[in-house]
This record gives sequence, C-alpha cells and structure tokens, in this order.
Amino acid sequence: MPLVYSDWNSIAWKKTLYDLKTQFLEGFNECVSEGTDNYQSFGKFEHSLVLSAFCIRRIFEKKLVTDKLQDTEISICKFDALKDGFRRPFHISSGGFGYSNYLNSGVSPVLLKIRSLVNEIIHAYQIMILLEDECNSSGIIVVSDHGLEKRALFFSDLQYAEIIASVLSDHIEVWSDKYDPDTKTVHSERL
Repeated sequence: MPLVYSDWNSIAWKKTLYDLKTQFLEGFNECVSEGTDNYQSFGKFEHSLVLSAFCIRRIFEKKLVTDKLQDTEISICKFDALKDGFRRPFHISSGGFGYSNYLNSGVSPVLLKIRSLVNEIIHAYQIMILLEDECNSSGIIVVSDHGLEKRALFFSDLQYAEIIASVLSDHIEVWSDKYDPDTKTVHSERL
C-alpha cells in the first residue's frame, strides 16, 4: 500500500505564524484604542492569539526548533485565584466579572517555558485585555480551563510578539534522532 509522507517541516507553520503575528498586534492595538465596544477587533485579536499559540505548539511538538528554545523560560505575571468566593464564569463570556476571581490576590512573577504558555492560551477558558494594570502596561489575561481555579496569567502584547519572533528566527543547524531499543524510546537533539 503506497503512502505519501515527508519529514516535518517548519516553513508552512512559520509562514502562518508570521501572518498571525501581524493580525495579533493589529487586533490588540485596535482593542486597546477602541475599548470594549468592538467585537470585530476582539475577534481578530482572540483568533490570532489562539491560532498563533497552536502554530507554536505544533512547531515545538515536532521538534522544529532548537533545544535551547524548547528550554527557554519567560517571566510573566500571575494573579492567584481567590480561595473563598470563587465563582465560575459563564461559558459565553471571554472575561468580564470573572476577573474578580483574581483581582484581589496581587500580582506575582512566574517563570514558564514557552510551550507551557502557549498550551495555557490554547486551553483558554477566559481571554481578556487589561488596560494599564499593576504590571504597568496594558496586556493580556489568560485563564486556562485546567488552571481556572488556580491562577490567571498576564503578559504584554510585546512579550507575546517577542515569543513569536523568537520562534520565527530560530534555525536548527544540526539535528539527530536516535532510537533506543532497550527503552523503546526516541531521543532527539536539535542544535
């Protein structure tokens, strides 16, 4: 039975990611300048944020970036969820009053690998834009479905644009894949 296949390649994913970066920044800036009244701008922002996160995750899953980038940690902010009085948000809403579940907890830094952050974005239960916050800039709040009762993450549009740029500029010079018959596992190295 003939099969059609090829080695995984980052070119198509990076082209899509490049286009999404522009849409993401445009959508974010439109939302900040227009406020809460424009569903079309928020849709563009949310769409490009989640799809770009998926592109990044796919690139990471298929080992199409260097090991160094795979291991890179970024510093963002988090708001811990309330221990008492937590209320689940409505499914239809991307945010709103749900932010009050995290509002009084204070901001603290958290280190995450890029892959962990994009997984949080992909699994976002809530996505909001916070204007001029405690982190001294406008930015994005993401609450994943598996972290809903734990924390809300906060990062700036420029931080996320830098993550996209780091993926786009990452190039593998040397790669290897090896199979270990004793453990029946595949090990890879990307430099």
